[in-house]
Amino acid sequence: MVSAPHPIPIFYLTGTGNTRRLAREIAAEMAARGRPAEARSLEREVPAERLGGGRAWPAGFSGLCYPTHCFNAPWPILKLLWSMPPGGGREIFRAGTRTGLPWGRRVVWGVSGLALWLPWLLLHLKGYRVRGVWAADLPSNWVTVHPGMKPGRAEAVFSRQAPQLAAWVRSLVQGRRAFPAKLFLGIIPDLLVLPLALAGPYAAFGLGRLFMASRRCTGCGRCAARCPQKAVRLRHGRPYWTWRCLSCMRCLNICPEKAVYVMHPALAAVLLIGLSGPGPYWLWLLASPTLLGLAYPILFILARFGPFGRLWAWASLTSHWRHYLAPEGSLNASEDQKSAREEPFTGPLRRP
Repeated sequence: MVSAPHPIPIFYLTGTGNTRRLAREIAAEMAARGRPAEARSLEREVPAERLGGGRAWPAGFSGLCYPTHCFNAPWPILKLLWSMPPGGGREIFRAGTRTGLPWGRRVVWGVSGLALWLPWLLLHLKGYRVRGVWAADLPSNWVTVHPGMKPGRAEAVFSRQAPQLAAWVRSLVQGRRAFPAKLFLGIIPDLLVLPLALAGPYAAFGLGRLFMASRRCTGCGRCAARCPQKAVRLRHGRPYWTWRCLSCMRCLNICPEKAVYVMHPALAAVLLIGLSGPGPYWLWLLASPTLLGLAYPILFILARFGPFGRLWAWASLTSHWRHYLAPEGSLNASEDQKSAREEPFTGPLRRP
């Protein structure tokens, strides 16, 4: 009797669900073409505190999906790739999500920066053979700078990518190399944002120190329990964001009380002081993530006092506009592939 082939593991890291849905759709497309595959969350396979431990990477063909953070791959993904064992010619495919903007019946391509190219280089140096790369232009979840996209509009963005994604997966299943033309057409925009991409991991840590919880917070601990980086701690019954935060936006978008907000006044103050301060502005921008991080403990204490907390929450744009979670589409019945946001929540958490 011929045994059934082992499912192709497709590992993913997600914040608000875009990358999870992409991984599940790739797995479904593969299964429809006779190649069993399963989407597997890196939060389960490799806990956040050990995400650099890629030494147990599967021996066969596999996939990796991840979002673009500040025009680069997220720091945990770079750590994972760096720690992976020598590939020895093992094949792997990658899919990265980036911001796609709907424009009529089309979706305007996003910019990857180094998010696709740096992991490609790391895998090559490790001895892996990259069979295919896909850049998925999906709805932006970065509600720090804009309102979240409406569910129907977001679903339309996913749907418009489906034919191209199906063709890409078909090439993978047939054993061919799959590198769509848009990867190379986007090289010039990627080069233009190269300075931002190089500072991306550092900037993401600074942006993560802009989160705060308003007086609506009930201390339920949902944000801490479901943070993919275990970056949120409860202090005096209130969430406190540590340096581990990558600004993935999950906490802000899943809070049942809409209590999590971004301190736009603090961000604006840093940027305005830089305009009037001594020295070149780019140097001030480079130092701003560190300055925000150092000031965060003080801002956290001040936010516990009524006037300051209410003022900052009211002045934050994220307190007033729509939040975002990826639409589930037709794949919402798969129990074993649910993300952390869907797992049963047992809170409240106890403060350490």
